[in-house]
Amino acid sequence: MSVVKAFRLLKLLRLRRLNTLITNLNQPVAIKSQLKRLYVIFILVLICHIQGCVIYMIVVSKQYWIPPLDFGSISTDVFDPDRGFLFHYFKMFYHSALVYSMVDISVRTFDELMLVGLLILISAIINAIIYGQFAILTEELKRDSNEFLDKLNLVNTVMNDQSLPLPMKEEIRNFILTTHSLQRLQAELIAFNENISPSLR
Repeated sequence: MSVVKAFRLLKLLRLRRLNTLITNLNQPVAIKSQLKRLYVIFILVLICHIQGCVIYMIVVSKQYWIPPLDFGSISTDVFDPDRGFLFHYFKMFYHSALVYSMVDISVRTFDELMLVGLLILISAIINAIIYGQFAILTEELKRDSNEFLDKLNLVNTVMNDQSLPLPMKEEIRNFILTTHSLQRLQAELIAFNENISPSLR
């Protein structure tokens, strides 16, 4: 029965549809990038939740494990049923976050050693993927800003080379500021028309 329940976790793969849904949203790139960041943060919380549950299932079976913070007293209340659900949940969530950060949680038995070693290896792979995702999202957010700054720097350089009067420089800068967002919207419309069927244009 427990094996069947474990296979039900595969339903979590459906969460990948959220990423596709965000990508296909009819929203500006900046908003979609922020939503993707929230999606990644949600996935991180979910990973720590699942890891915490798995770790607790292993350590509670023999109750040999003592968390590093409890080493001074050589005893732990992590298995005390009187502490309540929230105490146990956040205690294990905290140690799950440590495992995800590849920090030792002082396992004692062979089963714990094998499990935590595997989780640390998986966490290293997930970390590499997520760092790459955040790098891409940050680049998407900066792309429009960088293009605008490059355009403004080019305009300022040309105006200085031409020794234009100050009032004309201000008018040109105001024109650039006003038309930049319109040009971006025009470029998005052109890209949209190129990606749809000719019969729908």
